[in-house]
Amino acid sequence: MTGKEILEQLGKVGIDGMKELGEWIHGAKEFVVEQAPLICQEILNRGTIQACICIAVFVISIVFLVIVAKFARKKFVEALKGNSYYDDADAGWYCCMVLSIIVTICCSIGFFYNLYMVLYIQLCPRLYILEQLAKVVKDFTK
Repeated sequence: MTGKEILEQLGKVGIDGMKELGEWIHGAKEFVVEQAPLICQEILNRGTIQACICIAVFVISIVFLVIVAKFARKKFVEALKGNSYYDDADAGWYCCMVLSIIVTICCSIGFFYNLYMVLYIQLCPRLYILEQLAKVVKDFTK
C-alpha cells in the first residue's frame, strides 16, 4: 500500500465516522425533544406531591398539638382552681401547654412554607424547573 491509498482509506473511515456521529447526534436530539416535556412534568409533579405530603404532615401535627395544648391548659386551670398553692404538677401542665404552643408555631411555619411551594410550582413552573436543573448541575459538578 502506498501512502496515497492509506490516506484515502483514512479519509473514508473519517467521513464514515463523521456520518455515523451525525446520525447519533440527530437521534439524541430527537430523544431529548420527545422526552423533555415528560421530564419537566415529572419534576413539577414530584415537587407538588412532596410539598402536599409535607402539608398533610404539618396539618396533622398542628391539630394534634392544638388538642394537647387545650388539654394541658384545661388540666392546668383545674389544678390551679383546686389548690391554693402552686406545685410541680401544675408546672408540668404549664410546660406541656407552652411547649405545645411553641411546636405548633414551628409546624405552622413549615405548613406555610410548603403551601408557598405548591403555589410557586403551580404559578411559576418554568422558574421552578430551572431551579431544579440548576441544583442538578451544581450537584453534578461538585
